[in-house]
Amino acid sequence: MQTDTTPGLQSSQQTAAQRRTTALLCSFAVNRDEFMMLKGVLCMAHGLEGTHANLAHSVFDMAMIAARMDAINAATIDAFNARKGQ
Repeated sequence: MQTDTTPGLQSSQQTAAQRRTTALLCSFAVNRDEFMMLKGVLCMAHGLEGTHANLAHSVFDMAMIAARMDAINAATIDAFNARKGQ
């Protein structure tokens, strides 16, 4: 089953992890280091095992974070290519 990972879901349709992730994405969006901050959250469970890893992944919706990082990366590439073509 595929879930919608867009922050625009009605709050009644979102899981607790999705609500926390939406708040996190909104608060990080104003920071110029947004990508690095999201990378830290995405990688926070690295090296953890079992229950600890599951707990870390239950706090935030990692797919939403990865999707935002992909969007930032795509926008950066587009901006670079636009400047390169000038």
